Amino acid sequence: MTDDPCCLFAEELIAAYPDAKVILTTRPSDAWFKSMKKLILEILSWNSWRLLCFFDREFSAPYQALLHRTTSVLSKGRPPCDPSSQNAFIESFEEHNERVRAAVPKERFLEFRADQGWGPLCKFLGVPVPESRYPHLNSGKDAMQLEHDLYWSRWYWVGQRMGKKVGIVVSILTVVWIARKYHS
Repeated sequence: MTDDPCCLFAEELIAAYPDAKVILTTRPSDAWFKSMKKLILEILSWNSWRLLCFFDREFSAPYQALLHRTTSVLSKGRPPCDPSSQNAFIESFEEHNERVRAAVPKERFLEFRADQGWGPLCKFLGVPVPESRYPHLNSGKDAMQLEHDLYWSRWYWVGQRMGKKVGIVVSILTVVWIARKYHS
């Protein structure tokens, strides 16, 4: 389990998979919030999402609903983009980590920081350490680029869909106009 919304159901997932090994990836709370602010809260501040969600009920609307719901839970009901929510977010992050620590037997649990590299992770999983460097794939810049790409691809999809509808309407009106002209 990783990220949203799975992190909101950690205890349920741990109970559903009682033999699973659990890796709690941690980092300092302030660094986690800084990342949350630069990505998720930034995305939620884009006012044009409302318009996109109106036109794209199949993907953008549910995606935004998920982001809003998750951040509402993590901010303990406070407005997620309000600066006063920072403490609530950090408390939620720390409480989540404590709940996971308490829910998993020590023999199935690893608390891991990415800066520790392959060693502890491979030892816990019982696999050899790869020759390659430990990957760093989730930079804030890359994640934001992915969100921008997703956002504009959905607008492109909306444009294509609307273009087809406009084309159909124009075709029908043209046929009606021609029919009226030749029928008269």
